[in-house]
Amino acid sequence: MTLQWTQENQQYSASFSDASEESMASVIDQTMEKAIQLLPSSVKDESRYLLLVWHPSNNILKVVVTNDSKSEDSAEQVHLRFSGNIDDEEAFMADLKFYSKDYLTTCGEFLNYSLIAAFCVDTRDKAQLL
Repeated sequence: MTLQWTQENQQYSASFSDASEESMASVIDQTMEKAIQLLPSSVKDESRYLLLVWHPSNNILKVVVTNDSKSEDSAEQVHLRFSGNIDDEEAFMADLKFYSKDYLTTCGEFLNYSLIAAFCVDTRDKAQLL
């Protein structure tokens, strides 16, 4: 499945509905690739995290570069919306984290930056390192 990205200002958005393992891996890879493409313009001196924020209320994964306190996000953002039904929220989030970590640990471009990859659900104060 190839994601179709739309751009509004500096926010890039796409959606998908198939939560199969094969589709999920592909979709997360494409999402991380889009976020990595934006790093040259997103990373500033105060940047510390590549933060993946899952919002279960609207099924959106937001990927941003943010500072130490996770309070100042980069203008460029990537949003991925899941439009299907999620039967097992915990398993779905585990897949999001697994495929994101899998991509980032082998991405040379990401490793060129001194960013820490983290994942959280809604509240940033409980972010988990990937």
